Order: sequence, then C-alpha cells, then structure tokens
Amino acid sequence: MEPLVKLQWILGQRSLYSINFRNAGVGMTFYEPDDPDQAPQPGIDQAWKKDLKTYKYYPDLVKCIDGEFKQLKGANMLGIPIPTLEEAAVGDRQALGRWVRFCVGPANEDEAIRMNLISARFKELGGWDEALSKEIGWAEPK
Repeated sequence: MEPLVKLQWILGQRSLYSINFRNAGVGMTFYEPDDPDQAPQPGIDQAWKKDLKTYKYYPDLVKCIDGEFKQLKGANMLGIPIPTLEEAAVGDRQALGRWVRFCVGPANEDEAIRMNLISARFKELGGWDEALSKEIGWAEPK
C-alpha cells in the first residue's frame, strides 16, 4: 500500500496534530484528550497541549507512516517490547534511547505510562545527541 494511502487511513483513525522532523527522526503527534467530550476553548484554554502525544520516532517519513499504520492496525510486530517499570527506572541513557527508538507504540494505558517514564528519564539524562544516535543506529535489534 502506498504511504499516502496509509497516511489517509491514519487520518481517519486519529486526530493528527503534526508530523515532526527532529534529530531523533520523524514522528507523528496526535491529539488524544483524556476526556474527548470536554472540548478546549481555543485561545483561552491552553491545557489541551497536555493531550498531544508522540509515541515513536522513525528514521524517515515513509517508515514513520508505515510504523504508525501498523501500530494502529494492531500489528505490534515492529520493534521490541516495552520494558517493565523496574527496567525503565534503572536503564542507562543508551538503553533508554534504544527503547525510545525501537519499542512498539503503547497498546494500552499501562504501556503508555511506561513509555512516558522512559521518555522523561531519557530527557533527564540528556536525550539525543549525534554520537548516541549513531551508536544506537536504526537497525532494529533482533
């Protein structure tokens, strides 16, 4: 299936806020409010920004579209499993970076909590730099 057809399908499933091109790669940011019935008031209420979520970054746009498409289709065959809370709490910067880059997108609230912890710890430890990105690479671990 062509990438633009996949992107069109994704747009029909979720509220895409933006596609981000960062040093870490390309990621999609989705608007996913905790309470979908509580609409924010544009220009007045800035709390809506907390409901923006980016789950994973990919090496390029085509892989980003393909990865998010497979995730939404329920084919969690991409990447490595999300580590436990205990593993995430003690992981070093390299392990956290590997998890940020290669873990499958969260399929439930528990996995989302674990990925948020991993992302926060990774940022606290310095996040991405060119050397770490090259060291980890883009080839998914077996």
